[in-house]
Amino acid sequence: MAASTPDTPMFRQYREMKDRNPDALLFYRMGDFYELFGDDAVWTAHALELTLTSRDKNTENAVPMCGVPHHAVDGYLRRLMEMGRKVAIADQVEDPRLAKGLVKREIVRVLSPGLAADIAEAHEGVWIVAITGGPGGWGLARLDASTGDLRVAEPSATDTLVAELVRVDPKELLLGSEADDPELRGAVPGAVVTPIPEDRAPAAARAELGRRFGVDAEGLGAGLDAVHAVLAYASANLQSPLPNVVRLRPYVLGGTLGLDEATRRNLELFKPLRGTGRVGTLVHLVDQALTPMGGRLLREWLGAPLLDVDAIRGRHDAVAALVADGVRRREVRLLLGGVADVERIAGRVAQGTATPRDLGALRSSVQRLPGLAAASAHPALGALGEDLAEDLAADLDQWLVDDPPPVSGEGGILRDGADPEVDRLRGLSRDAKGAIAALEGRLRDGSGIPSLKVRSNGVFGYYIEVTKANLDRVPPSWHRKQTIANGERFITAELKEYEDEVSGAEEKLLALEARRFTELRARVAAQLPRVGALARGVATLDVYAAFAELAVRQRYVRPDVVGTPGLALTAGRHPVVEATRTEERFVPNDLSLDPRGRLVILTGPNMAGKSTLMRQVALIVLLAQAGSFVPAARARIGVVDRLFVRVGASDDLARGQSTFMVEMAETANILAQATNRSLVLLDEIGRGTSTYDGLAIAWAVAEDLHDRVGALGVFATHYHELAALAETCDAVRNLHVSATEHGDRLVFLRALKGGPAPGSYGIQCARLAGLPGPVVDRARRLLAQMEKRRPKAEATQLSLFGTAPAPLSPASPPAAPLVDEVRAAVEGIDPDALSPREAHAALYRLKELTRS
Repeated sequence: MAASTPDTPMFRQYREMKDRNPDALLFYRMGDFYELFGDDAVWTAHALELTLTSRDKNTENAVPMCGVPHHAVDGYLRRLMEMGRKVAIADQVEDPRLAKGLVKREIVRVLSPGLAADIAEAHEGVWIVAITGGPGGWGLARLDASTGDLRVAEPSATDTLVAELVRVDPKELLLGSEADDPELRGAVPGAVVTPIPEDRAPAAARAELGRRFGVDAEGLGAGLDAVHAVLAYASANLQSPLPNVVRLRPYVLGGTLGLDEATRRNLELFKPLRGTGRVGTLVHLVDQALTPMGGRLLREWLGAPLLDVDAIRGRHDAVAALVADGVRRREVRLLLGGVADVERIAGRVAQGTATPRDLGALRSSVQRLPGLAAASAHPALGALGEDLAEDLAADLDQWLVDDPPPVSGEGGILRDGADPEVDRLRGLSRDAKGAIAALEGRLRDGSGIPSLKVRSNGVFGYYIEVTKANLDRVPPSWHRKQTIANGERFITAELKEYEDEVSGAEEKLLALEARRFTELRARVAAQLPRVGALARGVATLDVYAAFAELAVRQRYVRPDVVGTPGLALTAGRHPVVEATRTEERFVPNDLSLDPRGRLVILTGPNMAGKSTLMRQVALIVLLAQAGSFVPAARARIGVVDRLFVRVGASDDLARGQSTFMVEMAETANILAQATNRSLVLLDEIGRGTSTYDGLAIAWAVAEDLHDRVGALGVFATHYHELAALAETCDAVRNLHVSATEHGDRLVFLRALKGGPAPGSYGIQCARLAGLPGPVVDRARRLLAQMEKRRPKAEATQLSLFGTAPAPLSPASPPAAPLVDEVRAAVEGIDPDALSPREAHAALYRLKELTRS
């Protein structure tokens, strides 16, 4: 706020709050609006397309201002959070009608992208991550304040820390002095970054954290400092000690399937490669959860699949039980459909912001627990569910009306009969006219004045009006209040008492209901540890039921997950493509990878389905290790430790990297991190440079994967020369995605066949893409001329590159002479598997080869 603003009590109050929160937009409550002033108003009016006006506009002290209605503020806050801004909410903390002078206001909370869960996507976690320490001794703590989920880790390697940041994708990042470097900031470029004032928590604070969570304060080094930092930040901004954070969960990084940023992006797990939203992503298909907390847990499982075979099988057992029993599955899902977001309601209870409607939703959710426990036999919902249903639900049901209001300050919260004083005040408020009529009748009877009237106005309140003709009948106990033209007005002790009651009944009723509701909310807060445990059990059950529903709807099967390396898929399908591309039948494919054939060189024309095949293999493995059934007829999967998928072209203009440089950087990362327990799926390595450079790079990468890394992998390529690797590398084999020419048309068969592809069909694909006919014809003629000038069969391996002959060695790519092409084409033909059309196309292809 500029110092030149008027020196009025209101602006002094505003400036004091703004000075305490200089990096936040200050929403200052004035009546039914939140107002912003000065620079905040100018920026916000532009960002939110609000009308910018000014206060004291006709004076030299005019101050820019804009505002939003208090009842619609959430929509505006959501947009500001998406822009990465912080907002301080200054609310009125006393009744303006009772205030003497300026209404007292206080900042009740500071919202930021990581502390605005109430206006965030319900099925997404809202994480704040704090990082302390430095290389060799990192501390990482992550908190979802809305659910009370707090976890801590102490990674020793920077690359492990970066990978975890990519996986968690926090909204905010708190960085200690040593941790504030470009590599960590770059891992989550969209996060709001805030420095941590002190890296090391005071000894007293560390000891208190140890007592609070029952952990060894000395056993956790930088991790406990990170916990202190994230809790201090959240508590200060939310103005709450976060009583819903009741446990601290230490975890070890690297205990789940490794998925780097490129793999997550290429598989479109949570974000589409193009556009926004969730349509086309894996989570959009898989998320059949019926509760928000189940949706968040399902998302977490997809982002961090398991490595432990027994744990994976345990999840499959739970899913299988619900798949096999359709009646039970439907009953469970019917009950889950009425369960609210108990985790986040508990968070609002802890922060003192839960509304009557929140507690009503909690009541109806808890009331479903005994039925869920009986229908599912889930151990986490047994006795705990019964207890909560008996005491918590009963307490809520005793006090709350059937349909509680959305706010607590407007009454209508408590049931009739719950509180005698509330009933009395409510009766006064409801029956004021009847009570006045009854009192008026008693006064007439007692005084003998039939024309007597009881009236009221805003100045004098309630009074008895008597005409001049009846003044002699007025009892001595009545007190004269006012003389009027045709009579006089009186007050009695009974009427005064009634006036005091009736005139304040509404206010007293609202205040008493609010007080009783606050007491009820406090009793719920005392139950938060039990409510949190229950919410976790419901979320887990919801995910199992969601996986089971998905399996039934999409015809998924239970995978056989084992601890030995290998992969055997029968009739595997791409889960997203088969569900969205309904205009054509999806063609399933078999694929096996094992120690004797762990690296597949995959060839075939563009658009034939090589990339789809690789993605479907990756997604099947990921789903299996997450605990889901998979899209296949049969699946045997050896647990992989890391999954790498490099598909498609992209650049990074912000970092000055071309498509080729991005590809090489990602490939280098894969070769550095992959192990013999990893699954590596690479597409078109080597493009973006000259043909010979690209071929050499692709050859060397494939050899390194086979010889040194030993990973399972599929290597899709248009360099058909790589098929020769099968002759020099004992665990390499060739497969291709088939296509055939029918006249001038290219028909994609989508089927996976043995051997290398007979050709790339690049010109045919260009024609399908709409390249003009004359250009296509010219390309055909040029290709024919080039093929005639190709080197003939030689026993030297570098003639392909036009260099001097050299002895053949396994480490260098041999030429692909005609005889080898014919041999490869013949070996790739399975006569028993060919249709008449495919046999005809294969014969023509062999004839075409002999002409060159």
